[in-house]
This record gives sequence, C-alpha cells and structure tokens, in this order.
Amino acid sequence: MWAVVLWMLTNGTAGQQTNEIPPLREELEGPFRIMLDAAKRIGQVSEESKVAINTEEYVSSFKPALMEVVYAWCSVRSSGG
Repeated sequence: MWAVVLWMLTNGTAGQQTNEIPPLREELEGPFRIMLDAAKRIGQVSEESKVAINTEEYVSSFKPALMEVVYAWCSVRSSGG
C-alpha cells in the first residue's frame, strides 16, 4: 500500500516540472533506485509489447521531491500516530 502511495506521489510530482532534485536521505536512496529500476523494466516490457512509450522519458518522470514527506507520514502511521 505505501509503495503505491509513494509511487503516485513521486511519478511526475503532480505535474511540476523542475530540474532541481532535492537530496535524499541515505535510507531513501535505495528504495528510489529500486523504483527507477522497476520503471525501466516496465518501460522495456511495454516497448516489447508494442505499447507506445518512451522508456527514458517514463523513467525520468519519477521525481524524489515528495519522498521525505511520504516517508515521514508513513513513519507516523506505522508507529500508531
């Protein structure tokens, strides 16, 4: 469930276009890289299936801008808050 929320918030960041990438804390770098790897694989499989997609654009649409906020929210939720 949290992975879906994180994906929704990082994919395109609600249409904002920015080249600024905020620094991620160390524990979020791994999950973000995993998400980018999954996006790349999805793009490749989509291309192989003749779905009109540009894999590079798809992968680059994922932005880490809200990961800190989602992480903090999930931390509070998991501790019962």
